[in-house]
Amino acid sequence: MFFFTGSYTEPGAPAPNPMGAGITSCSFNPQNGSIKIIGSQPQRNPSYPVVSADGKILYAAEEMLASENTQLVAYRIHEDGSLSKLNAVPLPGDYACHLAIASQSILVANYVSGDILVYALEHDGKIGSLNQRIQHTGSGVHKERQEAPHPHMMYPVDDDKVYCVDLGIDQAKAYRFESASKNWEPATEWDINVNTGAGARHIDMDLNREWLVLIGELSGQLFLYHKIEGKYQLVDTSSLEGGEMSAAAIRIHPNGRFVYFSERKTNSIYSFLIANGKLHFIEKCSCGGTTPRDISIDPSGKWLLAANQDNHTIAVFSIDSLTGQLEFSNSCNVQTPTCICWQ
Repeated sequence: MFFFTGSYTEPGAPAPNPMGAGITSCSFNPQNGSIKIIGSQPQRNPSYPVVSADGKILYAAEEMLASENTQLVAYRIHEDGSLSKLNAVPLPGDYACHLAIASQSILVANYVSGDILVYALEHDGKIGSLNQRIQHTGSGVHKERQEAPHPHMMYPVDDDKVYCVDLGIDQAKAYRFESASKNWEPATEWDINVNTGAGARHIDMDLNREWLVLIGELSGQLFLYHKIEGKYQLVDTSSLEGGEMSAAAIRIHPNGRFVYFSERKTNSIYSFLIANGKLHFIEKCSCGGTTPRDISIDPSGKWLLAANQDNHTIAVFSIDSLTGQLEFSNSCNVQTPTCICWQ
């Protein structure tokens, strides 16, 4: 099986020593957790690529200012895991940091300009026209990090509903695709509000879409929601230990029981159990490197991978299927990795 890593490549990127090669293609062996580097596709700051549901196309946005002629690029994924460019379109927003695919659209979260771009997807996988630009408004209590809206993640709930998690306004804003207008419209009845100053960053859901977990980057708070009468309602909260936090990624295990969080200031991965509507702490362990910007679980559910941005490694951990605990297995060198996405 294959996975792909985004990276930071340019001076001025949100990394102290950006040395990325672009998008790196990797082969992964689920029998022993080993990684083989296949090659890299040059692109500027492709921080969070996304792969189409059929595994044939990869999309990546350049996380930079629009004045630097940024692009959203589509690549064909070949049988050997290599990439070739299909097409590219201009990105008018600033610092595109996350993508999602839904309803034959690709949605782009722009962190600095505070908006969402919606592009049509053609039937051959190419990126089509820019159909919408949705501006967020508001601010939060953190004067430096919440002075304006900062969309940080696009998350597809199903094919006609997405969440945009906004760090600047402490909300996961819901949008629904309206087939009549062919537009994404606010679905405010599904909006999720978190504690002021939490810095809502990422969410994840179980495969049945019954449970949703949200992490606050600034506070290190965890919020557990259960789907009740069609809406996600808060049922428990917890927090990562420590003072000032820099929480990053969330992953719920395919079994729906375990949830993992990465925290960059302490270079840690936290493990929790979801049971009886509560979050139960399991353990805190080293991420096997420095600045775990992303973590991801392989399709077999046996392994967790950590993209350690600032020591330029991907660390591999085995997952105990009974306890959820992690055990370090191996690591490989990938320059300034920011994201792990599976084919």
